[in-house]
Amino acid sequence: MEILSTDILVVGAGLAGFTAAVRAAEKGAKVILTDKSNGPFGDGNILMASGSLRAGGKSPRTSSRELYESVMSKGVAYPDLVKAWSLTCGRALDWLIGSGVKANESAAGRVWLDQAGEVSLAPVYRKDVGTRALASLKKRLNQLGGSYVSGVKGEKLIYESGRICGVIGTRGGEQIELRSGYLRYPNAFAPVAIAG
Repeated sequence: MEILSTDILVVGAGLAGFTAAVRAAEKGAKVILTDKSNGPFGDGNILMASGSLRAGGKSPRTSSRELYESVMSKGVAYPDLVKAWSLTCGRALDWLIGSGVKANESAAGRVWLDQAGEVSLAPVYRKDVGTRALASLKKRLNQLGGSYVSGVKGEKLIYESGRICGVIGTRGGEQIELRSGYLRYPNAFAPVAIAG
């Protein structure tokens, strides 16, 4: 069985997975991002998205106070979680742009991933909007020494010493073990992040 080891293992590509992997690599962790699809960017919804970036139905540039109040008015949220989220929406957008993802901000407060390209009619979405965003994040991940391993279907979590520390999966009909460790970051990270 092939065994790959890393500090941080992120299971599931797409915008969330690539973002988590790049951010961990920026913090100095050795990172592997894996996805069950054989595609170069996973097969998440971002690949067919219109590219509108919203935060609780509003622009990510909306004030943290307005975002907080809007979400809390629904009566079903955890205040501490909403506060942390509302304080970071604008910074998250800045980070995404700083990582090479192109975004357009219109005067009406809308934020869109780069809208260049043609429209697909079935279903209707802009072609390659998500692909370009993920290509930028994948390039950044590679620059930071991270790895993307595609075609791994997760079969079983590895649970040792009271912690999830990896995944056993199959790739091309063969078993593969992806392990994450605590050698460099015993308290800084959860070693396995499942995105999506």
